[in-house]
Amino acid sequence: MAIFTRLIFVFFFPDGGGDWDIYSTVAENILNGCGVSLSNPESGECVPHFGGNQLPGFPAFVA
Repeated sequence: MAIFTRLIFVFFFPDGGGDWDIYSTVAENILNGCGVSLSNPESGECVPHFGGNQLPGFPAFVA
């Protein structure tokens, strides 16, 4: 019964929320060769970001 309740939320409310937006942006920048950056990956701008709330290695793990 619990799995069906969770699946309803997964399919109807797929928003990641929380830190997911930041982590996915940093991961996309790493994949594009920009390094750890909070810049928009589509802009091509690479402004390094050395701090914040990312744990060491987590954005690379997400990438």
